[in-house]
Amino acid sequence: MQKIGDQLKALRKQANVSVREMAAELGIPNHSGYSYYEGPRFKGWLEVEFARRVADILARKGVEPGRVLALAGLQEQEVENEEALARVRRIAPMTFVSLPVRLPSEASLTRMFDGMFQAAGREDLSDELAQRLAQLLPAALGATPVDDDPPRRTMFDDMPLGEPARSPAKANRDSQR
Repeated sequence: MQKIGDQLKALRKQANVSVREMAAELGIPNHSGYSYYEGPRFKGWLEVEFARRVADILARKGVEPGRVLALAGLQEQEVENEEALARVRRIAPMTFVSLPVRLPSEASLTRMFDGMFQAAGREDLSDELAQRLAQLLPAALGATPVDDDPPRRTMFDDMPLGEPARSPAKANRDSQR
């Protein structure tokens, strides 16, 4: 079996990319920093993040990303997942940001989920499920619900379930007619 470095080198050559070009694309100032991965001193698997970056570069030159990702020691299903993510990144580049989240109290979230179930015609879903979702949502978002906030009224509070939402401006125009 070919060493990881030799396989990486073969994929780079297949894409007709020089070592210097690859280093520049990866943001490695000295091409020998990249050459290490293709050389005899490199042992083991590529780091997954490094393999992703190389796969993205070589994919633009016609090399299947999965062939590079396999050099990170990923299993077949993991490679397929990574390939799917790579396709998405090429189509719609993503930027991830962290935002502080302030959620309503657990009781308010429970009412919200219960209202959603009713609006969807799923009264069979229990209050217990709405309460469990209200408990799980903050943890999933890494936020803490605020219990000491007074309840706030919104334009949706008095709206019968199943009626489409209208903007306040449209509601005002309709009431003047």
